[in-house]
Amino acid sequence: AAWDAAQRGVLPTCHPDTCRAIQDDLIAWRTDLTAGPVRLILGWAGTGKTTIAQTMAKYWAAERCLAASFFFSRSSSDTDNTHRFHETIADHLFQHLLAANAEPEESRIHTILRTFRPVIFPSGPMVIIVDGLDECCDPEAQTKLLQDLLTSIVQLGPSAKLLIACRPEVHLQDVFNKFGLNPGSPRRFDLSPDSDIERFLQDSLQQIYENRRADGTMSAVDEPWPSKGDIAELVDRASGQFIFAATALSLIDNGEEDPVKMLKIVL
Repeated sequence: AAWDAAQRGVLPTCHPDTCRAIQDDLIAWRTDLTAGPVRLILGWAGTGKTTIAQTMAKYWAAERCLAASFFFSRSSSDTDNTHRFHETIADHLFQHLLAANAEPEESRIHTILRTFRPVIFPSGPMVIIVDGLDECCDPEAQTKLLQDLLTSIVQLGPSAKLLIACRPEVHLQDVFNKFGLNPGSPRRFDLSPDSDIERFLQDSLQQIYENRRADGTMSAVDEPWPSKGDIAELVDRASGQFIFAATALSLIDNGEEDPVKMLKIVL
């Protein structure tokens, strides 16, 4: 479930110059003691929520300010429920304790954050990332965990912050809305990434063109390829889903067929 767990396979991070506004906001949010303790990334399947969460986890881990992470997924019986959530978070926090050569005063899960806070967060806020909560198979468990997380993170004060990425399911929205009535209400990022998908497609197709010209398979194809109209059509068909663009690109550049031909098939 961790951001760098081998079982999760190879996961993409944000394409350069995409989702920059969200990333910059999150970077500034972590160190802003006046900002609320929660950020929400909301979007439907394929819009890039997990990719953003993965990118930020990698960044904050390198900066030594990622406290813990849990990436829910329906693809595994260990990560499609909340049964191992608390022990996973506790384990990640305990790794920080080991790094600090300290021992916890107690190990009860429900007091883990409060107990570890002085050791884990001595020099500034650290972030806990929870991605894909909607992929937990039990909606009631989703609601209960979300309520507990939002309540606990506020009680911790400025030492810890929480980034949640999930689909805008109605029952989760209800929890967010109720929490929004309290001080430190969460800021939401509702994903609508057409401009980012356009940049992703432009850069990726240009790279395909350059690589295929270099090996001679597209030496007779003049620039610009593809046309602006073709890219606009791909963006429109993506309907805000990065997964569509990524799948189209994998078909266009499959290594065996002519990219020009494959693009026509996609269109």
